[in-house]
Amino acid sequence: MSDDDVANAILLLLERAKQLVEGAGATAAAALLNDDAVDELDLAGETVVPLLCGGNIDVTTLKEVVTHALVDRDQLIELAVRIDDTPGTMGDISTLIGAERANIRTVRHERSRPDLPVGDADLVFEVETNGPAHVDRVLRAVREAGYEVEWTTQEG
Repeated sequence: MSDDDVANAILLLLERAKQLVEGAGATAAAALLNDDAVDELDLAGETVVPLLCGGNIDVTTLKEVVTHALVDRDQLIELAVRIDDTPGTMGDISTLIGAERANIRTVRHERSRPDLPVGDADLVFEVETNGPAHVDRVLRAVREAGYEVEWTTQEG
């Protein structure tokens, strides 16, 4: 079981059980959510009740854990879009993303990286989605509009 499993368990417990538990208190639930751990425990036919305890988690840690879990679920992604650096392009791409019902949290306009040709820029969007299928729709919409886009938070 990994820290990712614990982060996902904390978020799941917040969403579904409306319970805020610290990492140590979420490990039992994380183990039950992890297929490999369940197989090792050999719980077939057993009734298992995980103990949820401990609310000793500060707001900064909670934000980090929730953000990490959302990235892991592909519900918070980062997209880098290569553009010709002309007025209105950021607005055009923002409109494409919004039309797919995805929410832009932040955007960075990068013009001064050594690998960028003169006149080009990268727009780096942090976007909230509903998951992988929604990400695919957003990527498709941006690509179909003629932009080169990279999903930078994707695993692999």
